[in-house]
Amino acid sequence: MTHTRKFTVAILTAFLLLGAASAVTSAQQAEGYAGTHVSFETTDNAVVDYQVDGQQMFTSAEVEARSDAEARGTGGVGVGIGAGIDLGAVSNIAGASVAATATARTSANVDFEGSAGLSAHDNSNAVLVLEAGGEEQLVQVEVPANAEAEARSDVIVSTEKDGVEGSYIVVGDGEVDVNDEGDVTAHLGEDARMVFRAYTEGKTQDDRRQERIVANGNAAAEVQFVGDHTEVDGATYLEDVEAEGRNTGRDQVEVEVSRVEADGKVVMTTVSEAAVGSSQAFDVEVDGEAATEVDTYSDLEAAVDGDAPAYKVVGETSAESHAQVLVALDHFSDRNIEITASDEDDGEDGGDNDGEGLPGFTAVAGLLALTLFMLRYR
Repeated sequence: MTHTRKFTVAILTAFLLLGAASAVTSAQQAEGYAGTHVSFETTDNAVVDYQVDGQQMFTSAEVEARSDAEARGTGGVGVGIGAGIDLGAVSNIAGASVAATATARTSANVDFEGSAGLSAHDNSNAVLVLEAGGEEQLVQVEVPANAEAEARSDVIVSTEKDGVEGSYIVVGDGEVDVNDEGDVTAHLGEDARMVFRAYTEGKTQDDRRQERIVANGNAAAEVQFVGDHTEVDGATYLEDVEAEGRNTGRDQVEVEVSRVEADGKVVMTTVSEAAVGSSQAFDVEVDGEAATEVDTYSDLEAAVDGDAPAYKVVGETSAESHAQVLVALDHFSDRNIEITASDEDDGEDGGDNDGEGLPGFTAVAGLLALTLFMLRYR
């Protein structure tokens, strides 16, 4: 074989290898993520077709660093880039490239070029957290056709279609709004996050109260035990927080949560009856000590500034027998939360009563025996 022919073969081989590598990368990117509840795809610069239980929650989500938008000028982005941002005019942002997609036990992470990162959690609320990552970001989310988006405040936007609702919540320095095209737009400060939560059965008053806890920066993390997973990845709502859950298989679940900052926050959990054997009454221990149950959200949030943990139980949230246990931690470092079904109702009947405990049983039996005796000797 001549040198020229060898060189040509080498070049062709290199092109084939590059093409194969590119095809593998494209295939990985096109695969997206499909969990028990959550599924989505990725394009070169967006997360698309985000669904929960088969319901599309948004068509696409794009992120662009504010500095890049300013470098391009106002063309295609809208007016107001510079000293301030008019989110109502922001549209057609140039989304940062999707750098990588990775999956964990019950979540998927998407990294964007330009520092932003997104984590999607495979639970019934399809919780998604977008982190600014140390640089100001612009976000544009295209809602499904015929869906309505409404700004409830400068940090919470709700969407609704056919009874299925979703909320976009900004935590930290930033704001969220609806643009002139009816899509959700947000501006996130360097350390801010945007949280998305879905409600396929509609939103309750408890959901709204919990959204405010998230928006106010009083929620550290959320962990949902709603499937058959032994280990669960927690969604974190603040910086320098790590959270994960474990189903022990003994009608008990555990949450390990840590935070660099010492001040207390709320950890939101959802537990299924299959996981803990109950969907109504629970016992909660924090670091081996019993926590106090409270009845109101005000008492729950007050406990983060107190000197002992507290928890609030929100009853069944769906036909699947899920309940929420919200735990207020009075301080942080490394904390361990254990949630078990309460035995406070045990002993009322128990299903194995032999009759001795039935009211009036002895008297009725005696009367019946006397009647039979009299009838026999009439």
